[in-house]
Amino acid sequence: MSSVKVSVCVPVYNVEKTLEKCLDSILNQSLKDIEIICVNDGSKDSSLSILRKYEKLDNRIVVVDKKNGGLPSARNAALNIAKGKYVGFVDSDDYVEPNMFERLYEEAEQKNSDVVICGANIFPEEPRAVQWYYDCLSPRERFYEEYVPELLFEDVDTSPFIWRTLIKRSLIEDNNLRLDEEVMLGEDKAFQAKVYPKAKNISVISDKLYNYCWYNPESMMGKVDQVVSDTKGRKHVKLVLSIANNSDFDAKEVFLFCKWSIPFIYADFIVVENDIRVELAQKLVEAWNKIGYQRIKYNLDQWIRDEFDYFEEIAKKSKNRPKMSVILSAQSMGNTFIRHLQELGEQSIKNIEIIVINNGIDVDKWHTLEKMIKTDSRIRVYNTPSHITFEKEISSGIDLAIGKYIYFYTGEGKFVDQHALENWYTYANDKGLDVCGCRANYTGTFAAHAGEIYVSVDSENGINSILRSNIEHVIFSKKVLKNIMSSMKPVFDFTGNLCIVNALLNTEKAGMYSNNAFIGKDRWKKDWISTESCQWFIYNVRTLIEEAINKNKYEVVDYLYGLLDCEPIKSMILNNTRMYATSPLENPDGQNSQGAIVNELYRIMSIYPAEELFDKGIYSEYDSVKLLTELVLERQNYLNAI
Repeated sequence: MSSVKVSVCVPVYNVEKTLEKCLDSILNQSLKDIEIICVNDGSKDSSLSILRKYEKLDNRIVVVDKKNGGLPSARNAALNIAKGKYVGFVDSDDYVEPNMFERLYEEAEQKNSDVVICGANIFPEEPRAVQWYYDCLSPRERFYEEYVPELLFEDVDTSPFIWRTLIKRSLIEDNNLRLDEEVMLGEDKAFQAKVYPKAKNISVISDKLYNYCWYNPESMMGKVDQVVSDTKGRKHVKLVLSIANNSDFDAKEVFLFCKWSIPFIYADFIVVENDIRVELAQKLVEAWNKIGYQRIKYNLDQWIRDEFDYFEEIAKKSKNRPKMSVILSAQSMGNTFIRHLQELGEQSIKNIEIIVINNGIDVDKWHTLEKMIKTDSRIRVYNTPSHITFEKEISSGIDLAIGKYIYFYTGEGKFVDQHALENWYTYANDKGLDVCGCRANYTGTFAAHAGEIYVSVDSENGINSILRSNIEHVIFSKKVLKNIMSSMKPVFDFTGNLCIVNALLNTEKAGMYSNNAFIGKDRWKKDWISTESCQWFIYNVRTLIEEAINKNKYEVVDYLYGLLDCEPIKSMILNNTRMYATSPLENPDGQNSQGAIVNELYRIMSIYPAEELFDKGIYSEYDSVKLLTELVLERQNYLNAI
């Protein structure tokens, strides 16, 4: 190989599906004087075999096989053996344009640049990435003869993403620069914060030379985005601390760093659990003060200073693990959300965490919520990356919760008094219950719906009382909810009911708190849900009936058959098949004709011999056959219309 102009560093971890396309795009570069250093970071799939195959095909490929250490570790392993005049990076689930490294190399040589930054294309198109990606990866062309801190902390189009940069290797080696292997999210920016200040000439070109897979569920970033947790917040704190502790800032850099880092951390920090939040806030406040926050704070906008004050207040708190997690859906509460959040804050039980799922509230409510966050440290806010279903809101809250017990505060009513939740929790905890219902009263015409979906419950103890409760009349142990949520399919409007059933099937520790705790109210009842919702609802009913029969819990079987027989649910299922939902001409293959739902109902009817269910006092009162017949007729009408 002639003198190497560019060393291309490729970290590899479990990317057998995308690796060949990535390597082909690098091998086909118009710049031939390159080396391709592929670091297998402990892959468990066939990635290493693919690398070995390519290694034999082209002597420019160098394969390093190491134990798994994470992305920064893999990139460092490549830097340690790089020989090129310049160093570039390509992630193994992405690919590059044929002229990428020739264009970057020529720019660096012509302008004697230590760093060259380019743009990138984004794929896949669906789901669509948030606008920030497009802004970030569409840089405007410019040239700097020396480093300016705006490149790191203000200009959105030059940081992060190390794979769209070409760096002179002598700059890296002369300053002994490596990626911080403790920073597993945002390691690009942490490395750029080391590199950019050392650079003499920096070129920014508008060419989009890289193709970035922004959405890959198998990648590290994809998994972080999918898992609902405070992991992102914790990892971003490490990023900010790494930059702060490894930099020698002047006053302007302190100002820009604080202007960027305080809001950046705040957005993810508000979802972090209390004990971890206290510890991280102490480290952050110390780091910001150490670099000179107090000297420049009055140059910052008031809202940023308010956020710093929030961190400072959290840092003074003591660690206190909550005994209960209360989950609220901000969007589903609508205009009453803030009022219900205030009412919850007035409950006498103080050692709780309040997890707010923000699935898209308006700006005014968000500003009010922010004020409450800063005055009540028990509030944690999860801002969903996109709109999600109610079922996903529930599972997101469960993933975040750390309390022994979990309560879903829907806002469909109110607590009877300020001690209601504390007394209810105390009863459940003293009895060691996994599922604890309370006496349920309803106001208005809602009470008249008894016998349909929701049944007014008296103080009778036992599983039947809990079954006929709504979700806001039940406290769950976190243990039982974690066990059942992985098996629940999305059912939207009926998630709460089936969650109760599933919990009761997975514990023997269920009981009723005989006092009133929560008063329900009228709720709007839908008369139509989507085909998908219908299908998943009946699927869940069938699987729960099968499980209940296997566990000899026939009162649950009775309830589930009754659920199918109640008029509101029958109406929703039947209305879904009618042609006003979608035109037959739009669905020539019979979609929305409820074929799948009819099949599920057939399966429900064939689960257990009818005569044995009759003997157990189940099924005889219900007319599921009538529902099935009506569905078949509706389906036939639909098909006849095509």
